[in-house]
Amino acid sequence: MSKLNLTFDQGAPIDAGKLMQLVEYLNEIDANTFKLSSDVGSLASQNAAVRMISGTHTVGKVSFSGSAVQHDVSFAGKTLTTDPSAILVTIETTTKDADMVHYIKSPTATGFSVMLNRVAGISGKTTTAATTVFENVKIHYLALAKLDA
Repeated sequence: MSKLNLTFDQGAPIDAGKLMQLVEYLNEIDANTFKLSSDVGSLASQNAAVRMISGTHTVGKVSFSGSAVQHDVSFAGKTLTTDPSAILVTIETTTKDADMVHYIKSPTATGFSVMLNRVAGISGKTTTAATTVFENVKIHYLALAKLDA
């Protein structure tokens, strides 16, 4: 953008050249300003969308034995501008009294892995574990790209 010299002398008539320069500068600012449409869903095609991606990854049935189960999640053809600085994950299942833990592994600009495991607890003097099969598991995620320094 061009640098403006818009000094006006008090009481003097407004210079038409300076006024045109101001109009052109405002038009340039307006053309370069990020505009939100009335439909938030259309943000996927805007520049801001590559800094934040959300979605749902359907896993289906998950069976546990003794170790965590890995599920790879891709951003469905989208790519963040950088590797994520944060990924928020919630797990959904239709299984009653489900008790799962998860952690995120190998985050990149195109996806990440979620490690799922069931929770062990104590009942009386013995260790128990949550059910071994979880139905209709879905991973809901929100990934945020690192901000430019």
